[in-house]
Formats: sequence, C-alpha cells, structure tokens
Amino acid sequence: MVVCELVTNSVTQASHKKIRVRICEEVVNTLTVEVWDPGPASPRCRSLQLDAENGRGLFIVKRLAAYTGWRPAGEGEWVFAVLEVRPNV
Repeated sequence: MVVCELVTNSVTQASHKKIRVRICEEVVNTLTVEVWDPGPASPRCRSLQLDAENGRGLFIVKRLAAYTGWRPAGEGEWVFAVLEVRPNV
C-alpha cells in the first residue's frame, strides 16, 4: 500500500511521467521505499475532508511507516517511507 500511494502521488503530481522507485534494506528489520519524480515542490499532507475522493495518500503512508520524509535530488525529489519489518522466526 505504501509503494502504491507514493507512486500514485508521483504520477499524478509530476509534470511528466518519469519516476524511479527503489526499495532497499538500509537498517536491519526495516525497508526503505523511495520514489523519485521531477516535482519541484515538497510533498504535503492535505487536511482530511470526509467527503473528498482523494487526498489521503500521504496521511495513510505516515500512519503505516515508522518514518517518512523527502529530500531534493538533482532536478527532482525523493519521497521516502521507512517500514519496520519483523524477522522470520
């Protein structure tokens, strides 16, 4: 769900449809999901409206992830979410 929300935001908000997706394990028991797009602005959560048909994506991502954020990168930005994962026992 987190990957889907971040990709959907990039596709709908970017000035063109070129995006990049990375999923990596940087720290034990976590996965970092990153999506790059050429968007010039930092992502923001909208105020939630009960009757709205969209606008909840980043809110959902923030609730599911241990940590979220963004950083500028070249002519775009990386939006990321760090997910905690349980080790197989």
